[in-house]
Amino acid sequence: MTHHPWHPAVVHFPIACWVLATLVDVSGWFIELPPIPGIEWAGVSHLLLWGGVLLAVPAIVAGVVDYIRLPEEVQESAELSRHVAAMAAAWLLFLGAAIWRVRSAPFASAPSWGIMLLEVAGSACLIVGGRFAAAVVFERIATTYSSRRDVRSAT
Repeated sequence: MTHHPWHPAVVHFPIACWVLATLVDVSGWFIELPPIPGIEWAGVSHLLLWGGVLLAVPAIVAGVVDYIRLPEEVQESAELSRHVAAMAAAWLLFLGAAIWRVRSAPFASAPSWGIMLLEVAGSACLIVGGRFAAAVVFERIATTYSSRRDVRSAT
């Protein structure tokens, strides 16, 4: 690759928002989170949830740009297709949780079990999608560029 891929650099922001929102919501159901004057934990997780949904848009755009620049054999790999599917599912699950949250309760109220289940399922998709991303980077891309270097040095 002759350019710096932006997708790996920007995906950390939505992932962090979603994981933190899920942790705050799930933790809040089982333990009393420490009070912070002027801060409602449910409101914080609500903002994190929507922040992740919105910050995922530039990550998706960067992913598409980086995808276009990948070699064809990497573009057509099963691992990349599975990464895209898992991350699309995560985004849709977190979007669904965010919309459900807006429609079901006031801003600073705790989410329902259904919303938390969507968040946990979204987090599971992030883990699966991350595993496939690692396979793309460390197996497909590394192998592709390594074999291309070998071919060039042999000629």
